[in-house]
Order: sequence, then structure tokens, then C-alpha cells
Amino acid sequence: CMRKFGIDSRMPYVFTLAAGLFYPTLLHTSSLPVDFIYGEHDGFAKSSMAKKVMIDFTNSNLHVIKGAYHLIPLEKPQEFSQIVIQNC
Repeated sequence: CMRKFGIDSRMPYVFTLAAGLFYPTLLHTSSLPVDFIYGEHDGFAKSSMAKKVMIDFTNSNLHVIKGAYHLIPLEKPQEFSQIVIQNC
């Protein structure tokens, strides 16, 4: 991502996070609780990506919101909020 959008981006942390998703072998095993929330119809971030990364997070959950795409908090705010509240 950094090569595509440039190192001078104002949001380098976003690209660093995205790089972690595309290279899950860079992650280390962690027992921190992590909830992965994906939209059912997301064409960019697919739940199959989360399943690969979840191997490294021993205390993780995958939530797939039906009918949602990539901007879940905007598309399905109630469903998204409910997952966050239940898992805090």
C-alpha cells in the first residue's frame, strides 16, 4: 500500500495495518481478545482473510454482518454497535 499511495501519505498507520492483513505471517501469537467484524458482501476485506489471521489470535471471534459491504459502521450501525457492546 505504501508503494501504491506513497510514503508521504497522511495516514501511514492505515497502510501499516493493511500490510499486516496481507502478510499475516508477520503477526505473532497473542491471547488478547480480538473481534473481527466483516461485511458479508465486502469485496476488499474478506472473512477468509480473518480466518487466516485468527490462527495467531487464540482469543478471537469472527462476526459477519449480513447485507453489509465494507463500511459496516455506516451501512449497518445498529448491528455493528450491538457486536461492539456485547464484546466489550
